[in-house]
Amino acid sequence: MSKLKNQNKKKKPTAIFSCLARTKSIIESAKDSISPLYELYAGFCRETTLHGLKHTVKDHVHWCERVLWFLLTVSAFFGAVYCALSQLSRYNSEPVVVSMQRDYRSWWTTFPAVTACFTDRVEPDKARLAIEMTWNVTEESDPERYAYYAGFIDLVTDVAFRSNLQNFWKYQNDNSVKEVDLLQLALSVHPTMMLKVLVSDSIKEVYWMPVMTEVGMCLTFNSKYARFQFMLQDLDWHQTELHKCHYHSGQCYVRIDSLNNGVRYFIHSPFEISTSISNPTGEVMPGEELIIDYKAVEIQASASVKKLRPEQRRCRYPDEWISNSVRAYSFGLCQMHCRNRMALMFCGCRPFFYVKGVLPFGLDVGILGVAAYYLTRLKKPQHNNVVSIFGPEAGSKESELHPEKVVRCIAHRGAGLDAPENTLEAFKYCVERECNFVELDVRSSRDGQLVLLHDQGLERLAGSSVADVRVMDWEAIKNIDIGATHPNRHHFKEVHLCLLDDALDYLLQHKVRMIIDVKGEDKQVISGILKTFANRPALYQYAAVTCFNPFVLYQIRKKDPQIVGAVSYRPYCFSAQDYDAEHGPNRPRYGENLPLHAVLRAADALHSLIWRWSARWCGVSAVLLHKDIVSPAEVHYWRSLGVRCAGWCVNRPLEKLYWRGVLRAPYLANTLLGEPDIEKKGEERDRDTDETDRPGPLIDKLLEPERRMSSGQN
Repeated sequence: MSKLKNQNKKKKPTAIFSCLARTKSIIESAKDSISPLYELYAGFCRETTLHGLKHTVKDHVHWCERVLWFLLTVSAFFGAVYCALSQLSRYNSEPVVVSMQRDYRSWWTTFPAVTACFTDRVEPDKARLAIEMTWNVTEESDPERYAYYAGFIDLVTDVAFRSNLQNFWKYQNDNSVKEVDLLQLALSVHPTMMLKVLVSDSIKEVYWMPVMTEVGMCLTFNSKYARFQFMLQDLDWHQTELHKCHYHSGQCYVRIDSLNNGVRYFIHSPFEISTSISNPTGEVMPGEELIIDYKAVEIQASASVKKLRPEQRRCRYPDEWISNSVRAYSFGLCQMHCRNRMALMFCGCRPFFYVKGVLPFGLDVGILGVAAYYLTRLKKPQHNNVVSIFGPEAGSKESELHPEKVVRCIAHRGAGLDAPENTLEAFKYCVERECNFVELDVRSSRDGQLVLLHDQGLERLAGSSVADVRVMDWEAIKNIDIGATHPNRHHFKEVHLCLLDDALDYLLQHKVRMIIDVKGEDKQVISGILKTFANRPALYQYAAVTCFNPFVLYQIRKKDPQIVGAVSYRPYCFSAQDYDAEHGPNRPRYGENLPLHAVLRAADALHSLIWRWSARWCGVSAVLLHKDIVSPAEVHYWRSLGVRCAGWCVNRPLEKLYWRGVLRAPYLANTLLGEPDIEKKGEERDRDTDETDRPGPLIDKLLEPERRMSSGQN
């Protein structure tokens, strides 16, 4: 026991740093770290001419004084910066100072411009001659048609941007008025009488210029910008000197006489035009008199103001053009130019009363692109054909009255998981189970035959070495067994490729509707599709044509607009070679090159926006999207445009229930298993069927999780 105590006495105690010692160590370490930086700061403060900084490092000064000098110096610095930024902000926002000039003896002001619009802009004799010359109709030969065209002339002459543009709808399908020059028509029937004008300057002559405004044809004088509404396009515009008045002149006036017609007057600046939002100054009927006195308030800018930005001075000079075609600026011109652009963007056309100068054509590539888009956009086919193929829209009255007509399931490639895809056997499988809507893929062989085939080659279907059917004739590939690798190959033996004509004969015989997916971009398949529809008129009500490439669909529908079209869309088409139904994008095209792969992903994002515009450009009646990108908002978007939205690769029972109950939209399925309607109809038939007459193990593996979930198992 004594030995153990002696051993414990010999052990040295372990050094334990207290909290104070640890803090002191940290402070010393921090001082050593910032010591070089402090020496640099101290050297700068001792040598600088800034008065306050040297006191922060001066010897024998209390630390409170050092802190005070430091705070004062920093405050002065930031205060100076704040004042400078405030002055800069004020200069950017309010750099202009307004002052009153007192040399009134030299003041000259420009007289306002006058735009006069007749209340009755049609001369009966001229209208009668115009109807006879344009449409070869007289009041005696056909009173009804004469009254019809007389109403059209009244509408053209009294056109107004804000009031009666919608009245042209009754003439939209009348081909007899489509090629008429409306501007020339309004000019030809306008009354010839000119307004008598008397001005205070007896030497000056007044010239009325015919202009086409947003409120119809009018006459104007003393307006510099009337050239942008000048109707006589064959004549050159000659600017006359503006009428001016001296400040001391008590006799500066204009007198306008109209004896036989009411006139609506617009008084505005000589550097402005009359627009649709301009309120008429006064309306004078025959026998009435209107006297208006004006007080001139004119603001002139010094030459230095022009150096400021328009955002700073909040105004523009007349030579700061709106565009290359509108070589002037005014508030009215800017408004009219914007309305013209918007009309072209939303309607694909422009109102005829925009004469010149504000035409969007030639302004920039963007407007040309918008114009080309709307001018070349295809029209949709007949609505009856769309309803005949896709059935009534879900939620409509017809769908409630006839729910059996609503399309829910479309057999993708003829239910390619249940039977060999794109074959007669697959279509027979669908017909036997009363599935009356299928989707099939079409390619062309070297000899121009339209073959039902999804892939470019036969490696996946037949295990063959044929990599491209386009380089082979039909005779060389028609006997290849394409069901050799199918999970249900023991039920389908010796299954061969099928021609489109043979499939159509069978499907039309059983009144099966179909979606023809065009694969490839060669002219053979395009001409073959057009020829097929021409030879089978019933296809217009039974088949829709879809394609991933909108340019191929555009070529087909442009030559035959009655074909019901649809656009298919697959995400990641640039960056990924395949888009698997279960695992999304795979097999990157340039996976080893990360920068290029990132660029292709950006192209995918851009394509996800452009394809919607391309679909509308082709005048499609439906879009086929992969199930992963379809949401209720997406379905609602296309329904608002009158376009059906369907998803493909909807194979699981729970997915089908979601599409039926929530999205209420049709879907393309590779298997008919999980279809309530089809399974209910086939229950009795399946009871008598042998147990081996079931889909293969691939379908069992695919559907087993859903069976457990639907039965309540975890």
